Amino acid sequence: MDENIIFEIVLNNQEVSSINLKKWFSTLVYFSPKKMKVPNIGGGKVKEYASEVFFEALDKVTSKDIFTIMLDGDRNFFTFTKGPFFCSITFRLNGGIYIKDQNKILKNLDDLFKNHQSVVAYMCTSEDDFLQNNIDIDLYKSKGKSLENVRLKQHDVLKRRQIIDIEYNPGHSHLVRDVWFGSCWKMWFGEQYFQYIPKEVLLNFNSGYETIELEDGLVRITLYENMWEYEKAENREIQWKFRKQVGMDEVAHQLKNKHIKKENPNPAIQILTENLKHGGVRSVIYYFNDNKEVVPKSEATNIYSYEVDENGKVIWSEYKNL
Repeated sequence: MDENIIFEIVLNNQEVSSINLKKWFSTLVYFSPKKMKVPNIGGGKVKEYASEVFFEALDKVTSKDIFTIMLDGDRNFFTFTKGPFFCSITFRLNGGIYIKDQNKILKNLDDLFKNHQSVVAYMCTSEDDFLQNNIDIDLYKSKGKSLENVRLKQHDVLKRRQIIDIEYNPGHSHLVRDVWFGSCWKMWFGEQYFQYIPKEVLLNFNSGYETIELEDGLVRITLYENMWEYEKAENREIQWKFRKQVGMDEVAHQLKNKHIKKENPNPAIQILTENLKHGGVRSVIYYFNDNKEVVPKSEATNIYSYEVDENGKVIWSEYKNL
């Protein structure tokens, strides 16, 4: 299998400890490391991997506010990053390694998500992730891909340069304050994510291969059965359905305060930060039809409103008919 797979999980920074780091690097690295990069080893430069040196370094690195640790082995990568808001574990793994142990790997990822303060996680092929999020035209063409159905736009800064407008790709991603918003083969959503997109909205999506509620109220969604068949038209359509039904882009754009040229007079989702009535810092309003699908306000029969505090905890909510 030529294609690699990519997995990323976003966790609460409170999970960062030398014990957890050692556990994650011991149990989730499915290849033999050859190189390592740790802030307190050799000035953070890439060095030959030495197991004893590496694990000793993990005892000291957790005192840093922001840092990245990386292992590399024959183009397999495992990275841990602590950011200003959340931390993340990311690995890129050879597809052959994944296929050989996929049941074990998926079980470990389920356990990882359930046993820690997890926010969101996703998995797809590295090629799929690249094609959906790359903006460079030449790189895209180097993959043998045609630009026939690809939307282009001017670069925001380099006005003479054209780039790919990934907003028209069903699998494009947004990163807002270290939190991932997107649509791909398999996704996990935790309690802290429900401040952005309510659990009820995620569970109401039934157009994919699997939508289930895990232990402790966590949600796992698999959009289509075979991860490697991402280019199938029906699978791309499922990606679009998911992100549109749950309001993925509306939420991400508003959280990023993305400039909107024209105010939407008929929103499906509204995010407010002023004149809140229940002491929160952000209010979110979702509009639903009778099938509990997210729809424009003019088509809605129900409304779900909630407010969250500065820590993202829901402090007030209301569900009512219109």
